[in-house]
Amino acid sequence: MRISPFFLIPLLPWFLACPAPKDTGDTGDTGDTADTGDTSDTADTSDTGDTADTGDTGSTGALPPDFVDGLTVQGGCSDFVLYARNVDDSLAVLVEGEQAVAAAYAAGEAVEFSGIFSPAADGAPSLVVRQGQNVTYEVCNDALDPSLVIEIEQSWLAVEGSYVLTVTPTGQDAGFESPADAVLSVQGVKIEDPGVDDVDAIPVNDFSISAAIGWLPG
Repeated sequence: MRISPFFLIPLLPWFLACPAPKDTGDTGDTGDTADTGDTSDTADTSDTGDTADTGDTGSTGALPPDFVDGLTVQGGCSDFVLYARNVDDSLAVLVEGEQAVAAAYAAGEAVEFSGIFSPAADGAPSLVVRQGQNVTYEVCNDALDPSLVIEIEQSWLAVEGSYVLTVTPTGQDAGFESPADAVLSVQGVKIEDPGVDDVDAIPVNDFSISAAIGWLPG
């Protein structure tokens, strides 16, 4: 349809009387870009601070005194090694000493030993706590699976505490092997990470380990 230019003439006075739209009004829409201030919501990425929860993995190094209650798998060998570990072998206590079985066989009867755990005591049994993967797999075992990952992520050494160890011969001394039963009771132990200074020693609940020792892995 064609519109006559004469039809538009009556509209000119109205058109001229209307104010021109303000550009600032349109730019006001750009004020919507102020909504991009909502990009301050990117501050929510500070919520990624929750990744600080990964710091909880540091708590794998923080041992409560009752951690020994979960070490339900016990064993031992040689003269002597005793251990108690958890089911997945990620945490364990190992106690090592010398010639306890030999002394029991020499006496021909059960022999009781007692003493303290101290890094300064020469020849005294040592108590170590290990944390990691398959931490006792190599203990009392000479048939190792090379595909198995063995990793000691952290360890602690007993710097205080006492023990009572009873060793009872259970067979014949074959020279290379002398089977015996061992019962170890541990009291008042405190452990420290030897690689960390100025950290309070961690107390450990009293516990005991019972196992056969005197046999050689192989």
